[in-house]
Amino acid sequence: MTEAFVPDALAEALRSVELVMLDVDGVLTRGQKLYSACGLLGLEFDTRDGLGVALLRAVGCTVGIVSNGTSDIIRTRSEDLRLDYVVLGSNNKRQSIEEEVYPRVAVPWDRLLVMGDDIWDIEVMLLAGVSIAPSDAHESILRVAQYVTKRPGGRGAVREMADMVLAAKDIDPLSLLGML
Repeated sequence: MTEAFVPDALAEALRSVELVMLDVDGVLTRGQKLYSACGLLGLEFDTRDGLGVALLRAVGCTVGIVSNGTSDIIRTRSEDLRLDYVVLGSNNKRQSIEEEVYPRVAVPWDRLLVMGDDIWDIEVMLLAGVSIAPSDAHESILRVAQYVTKRPGGRGAVREMADMVLAAKDIDPLSLLGML
């Protein structure tokens, strides 16, 4: 069994999670972009976070991203993670989820887990059944998140969240190895 900490107040909500929507910059990345005179060169992603996404998908969770970013780097990482939903260029994440995700997946808001790190994420985090923020999120998000990870964005926060979901569902990650 995983050793993940699951707060009692969130255990039931985590057990019922069916859809996970993640921000990218500051959640799946450290929130830093590397530019040259030619434009965006790169974003750094944590492979453990990627395994966390794979574990969530292996237990039947639908996983997607909703970001105001639009780079090909995000598209490439989304394909690598085999995400179910990729919503880019969003200036209103609630509207984007309602228009681009919910017409294709019948998951009520209380079975949605949102992980965000800045003001773009506040509205959907307040609507979601579970809202989680990386430890280095903006203070406005730290105030609204139901849980703040020990790990920062882009450095294991998504994996920490995934381990919490698995622990709440009483699933040992080792039992999923053949499904990854």
